[in-house]
Amino acid sequence: MNVEQYADFDNFFYYGNGDLNVETASDLLQLVVQRKRSLLYSRSRNSAGVMENSPNSISMKILLPFDIVSSVSNRNLTTGNGQNGSKERRVAISQNQVKINQKGSESDISVFYVPFSDIKQKNKVGFQIGLNGRG
Repeated sequence: MNVEQYADFDNFFYYGNGDLNVETASDLLQLVVQRKRSLLYSRSRNSAGVMENSPNSISMKILLPFDIVSSVSNRNLTTGNGQNGSKERRVAISQNQVKINQKGSESDISVFYVPFSDIKQKNKVGFQIGLNGRG
């Protein structure tokens, strides 16, 4: 995977006309590397704010995945949901799927996610719950 493809300005200038998966990855890259509360158009949509010189500490192992997942969940609230002609741009993500590999003073962060647009629900699962074991 080439990160430069997701950092290309064409994703910004021609947003909505490109490949949905590339645009989604570009959105997530922006959220991860953008400083917190620095988005001019919406400061309430906190970015993850990955810092370049973060120390190798327990806070990086715990707080960084939390910040990334929180920023993605905020993005999911305001992005296209596939209704009324909009594209499905939401993604499923978990703190367990944010991997941080540290080597000395360098850190590699991998964020694994599943686009909702790729999820195909085949069967609806339902069950009844009753009181005293009666369904």
